[in-house]
Amino acid sequence: MKTITKIQFVLFMGLTLSLTSCSDDDSSGGGTPSGEYVKAKVDGQNFRSSTSFDATAASHPNASTLMVQGSDNNGKVIQLMIMNFNGEGTYNVTDMTNGFAQYGMATTQTFYSSAAGGGAMGEVEITLVDDEKVEGTFHFDGRRVQEGSTEMVEVTDGSFRANFQ
Repeated sequence: MKTITKIQFVLFMGLTLSLTSCSDDDSSGGGTPSGEYVKAKVDGQNFRSSTSFDATAASHPNASTLMVQGSDNNGKVIQLMIMNFNGEGTYNVTDMTNGFAQYGMATTQTFYSSAAGGGAMGEVEITLVDDEKVEGTFHFDGRRVQEGSTEMVEVTDGSFRANFQ
């Protein structure tokens, strides 16, 4: 479990740094490029990535990995990582072999992952992918990534559109 926590934290920090270091030079108001978002319901509460700064991004670091992240103005984040990515289709993100879906609060370093075991599970459907962007839907039950924790969150009605950085 500690290995999963460390891997997820490293991936989170790497993607977060890429979000804050990359910006769209063509945007005149400092807002996110038109049409990008990550949204869902977390335990029934609405989550939507920020529109006041470039808070949504996708990364395709190699041919078989896809990452999508959206952050809100309060430091909450949803991350999706698909290993063995092969284009449009449905991906099980229940273990680190296939990838994970994660919800968390960066300020407190509290994360809930679909790959944390103990009833955690999830699915991501990629409905469109091209050279510029990726779109899809997702849902997952995330278990808190902390040794011995049984605390869970339910993430439903998830959808996203993100440009590749």
